[in-house]
Amino acid sequence: MPMLNFAMIMAFVTTPVFALLNYILVSKTDLPKALQMGSKLKALSIIGLIYLFGFLAVFIWWKWLM
Repeated sequence: MPMLNFAMIMAFVTTPVFALLNYILVSKTDLPKALQMGSKLKALSIIGLIYLFGFLAVFIWWKWLM
């Protein structure tokens, strides 16, 4: 049970961070025109980041503040 608890905490904490790093990398790198993100994909990415960080906030509240 302690290993499962550790894995769950690491998954919920690191996923939004890695997603944000990935978004920054893809949006700041000079890519060919065919590989660049369009405005719809940027909006979807930001919505996804908000969702992940919101889920992280709920998890922190549920795990340590409740």
